[in-house]
Amino acid sequence: MKRKYIVFGIIFLQLAFLAGMIILQQAKLINATRVLLETVPYDPLSIFRGHYASLRYKISSLPLSLLKDVDAKKLKGGQELFVLLKKQGEFWDAQAIYTKQPRKDNNVYIRGRLQKYYRWSSPRPKIIELEYGIESFFLSQESAQTVDRSNA
Repeated sequence: MKRKYIVFGIIFLQLAFLAGMIILQQAKLINATRVLLETVPYDPLSIFRGHYASLRYKISSLPLSLLKDVDAKKLKGGQELFVLLKKQGEFWDAQAIYTKQPRKDNNVYIRGRLQKYYRWSSPRPKIIELEYGIESFFLSQESAQTVDRSNA
């Protein structure tokens, strides 16, 4: 009889843990702001991953002049940066780049990682390359065919 209660207790704890994970993720979305970013799609096929869309965003390459709170010489590859976004018509656009996590205010920020940084004025422009972790997603076969047709 005790064994039966232990098994039910373990099952209950597992279900409670999974429900807690879902509730925590949904709580994050309650106060979230929906942001529409301008993209340039590329639709590759990987043998191991199947169909996926690799996206490049307009805010992935930003001018160094948007960097606000630190000297550009102190930037390091892989460093976490915060991009201030403002709605410009239908899409959101970058207004400033910060190295420190912003205070709680009414502005919208997106966190990215510094990939490349060109500090020379010639022949490369002064540009910061960022990745946000939302550059690819997987597609079903039907969705991949629709993307292929729209890019043709």
